Amino acid sequence: MMQAIWTDSVNAACNRPGPKDGPTLWASPAGDARGQAAFHDPHLTVRYVVQDDLRDVIALCSTGVVLVSESHAQNVETQNALALIRAHWRDYRYTALVPYQIILDLGGERVVTREDPSATVNRARQILADAALQRVSDIHLVMDAAGRRGTLLMRFYGDLREVRQTKLHEAEELASVIYGVMAEEAEGHYNPAAPQKARIGNASGHLPAGLHGVRIQSMPVLGGSMMVLRLLPVDVGLQGANLDDRLQALGYAESQCRAIGDLTSFSSGVTVISGPTGSGKSTTLAAVLKSMVERQDHRNILTLEDPPEYRIEGVRQIPVQDDDWGGYIEDVMRLDPDLVMIGEVRSEAGAMGTLQAANTGHLVLTTVHANNAWKILARLEDLCLRPETRTLLFDHTVVRGLVAQRLVQRLCPHCAVPLVEHEEMIPEPEWIRLREILGAQRLARARWRGPGCAACNGTGHPLAGLAGRTVVAEVVTTTRELMQIARTEGVAAAERAWRSRAGVITIGRHWLMKFANGEIEYASRGGLDLVLEEEIGTPSGRPA
Repeated sequence: MMQAIWTDSVNAACNRPGPKDGPTLWASPAGDARGQAAFHDPHLTVRYVVQDDLRDVIALCSTGVVLVSESHAQNVETQNALALIRAHWRDYRYTALVPYQIILDLGGERVVTREDPSATVNRARQILADAALQRVSDIHLVMDAAGRRGTLLMRFYGDLREVRQTKLHEAEELASVIYGVMAEEAEGHYNPAAPQKARIGNASGHLPAGLHGVRIQSMPVLGGSMMVLRLLPVDVGLQGANLDDRLQALGYAESQCRAIGDLTSFSSGVTVISGPTGSGKSTTLAAVLKSMVERQDHRNILTLEDPPEYRIEGVRQIPVQDDDWGGYIEDVMRLDPDLVMIGEVRSEAGAMGTLQAANTGHLVLTTVHANNAWKILARLEDLCLRPETRTLLFDHTVVRGLVAQRLVQRLCPHCAVPLVEHEEMIPEPEWIRLREILGAQRLARARWRGPGCAACNGTGHPLAGLAGRTVVAEVVTTTRELMQIARTEGVAAAERAWRSRAGVITIGRHWLMKFANGEIEYASRGGLDLVLEEEIGTPSGRPA
């Protein structure tokens, strides 16, 4: 069997002369000076082992040295291969541990002795197809080296569920093929010991129907590594003939739709949308951009994205490279835009560029990560360190709108059951407070997740009893008065002043409205716990 691991026909020279003042120790067994010379032998010849999960893990050198990736050295497969090498390779001298990247950098010709990787590619394609069919938003592949297993998980309507477990080498090979074979845009070789990102696009030929792209992020974790695939659907699911219809279909309240429509009618200023990862910000932006293209077909609409998530007809979408948001914002201003959508503000340069664009006659849409609408302003305040930028931040003609949204699971209206039948599932103090706020009549309309039916996903399915997800949101249209309070008394004081106004819908109040209408269940509040504790404790939290 050992003759399958190397071959005499592979003899790729690797010239790596050592420093003039002598060899330097990269990595070798403690106290073993031979390792120092072996790594810098100018005539070093490397023969790679490419055998399932041993690809780029073990390299055989013409000097009789076996180089082993230190991050994979304790794997059972690695140890078994080393035992065979020591027993059967007549030129074997010793084994040396080296960083994983060094084996990659040696550049030896690889000996492919395993089965055609097309079988693994087909498995990966099937996983993507199944996920797209089930409206999965993310796929997680976790490699647990300590536990010697891999785990495949998928996020259904916001819930991350385990799909199956595999052998460790199968998960590692799947990750390697997804990154190294299927991805169009990748950062060198797949390296589980370093953070990496890539993308699978249409030109790859690996995407199933319903997807126009897959965004890949891999990361080393304690005891192994993980890879997350964000699925980018072709159809963002926008329903309706205009902006109001589309926003209402996403879940926005009627008054919130009018407010967003007003914000997009300005010729300048920025509206910022916030929410956690996977909260639907990109879908909301797509609804706005699509509607603006239809409404103003002669406007020059540009986007800066990393990478573009949805293809929008009539919009010129620009992928940002090297995370240089500030530089790209500066460059795009020379393209004579009417509207610019900036994917995310995450740095001082990005914040400054966004505010300056909004202050120079451009309508701007962007996103940040913040817990609610007013925390957007607090987040931007942290990024805006220059006095002149802070002045723009609190100008209501520059920062015009603050929008925060979350996604919660929507109940299937056909099989949902009355909440009162499951009263015991809610802690008694919370039940009493809900009854005080909503009243017995409204509480009677609240619903609990049903068992599943033909209209949703059927009994026993992970999505049984659900009919997708819906937005809960708050929309702030800034005013001179509110921004003056934020500047002089602080953002928290401005938020309190806004909340006290009649008719204001906060995220918590929006959630209560949907809960009282039987659209979502109490358990679906998820990340809104803190907001709801505040709202439930406030009499003004009673929904209209």
